Amino acid sequence: MLEGNLQITMNCLLGITIQCARCHAHKFEPIRHEEYYGLQAICSPPTAGALDEANERVVPVGTRAQREDYRRRSDKVERQVGRCRKAYAPWPSR
Repeated sequence: MLEGNLQITMNCLLGITIQCARCHAHKFEPIRHEEYYGLQAICSPPTAGALDEANERVVPVGTRAQREDYRRRSDKVERQVGRCRKAYAPWPSR
């Protein structure tokens, strides 16, 4: 994923291909091997190595008070759902 992002960025902004620089260097290639990985380090998010999936990236949005209010309301809903599940558990399922 990161290689694709870097490739698209360089193709669009500079009009050059950099795929070869990922694995090896060419004598007349405009981007050297070291430069490729330097660009990749700049484009990568700071937590990229710690995450398994891109969808696991979470950025908190809102103030602390808004997040705490959301958490309180969410916990209330979870408690209500738990009570409903407990109440309907004896019912046979189809």
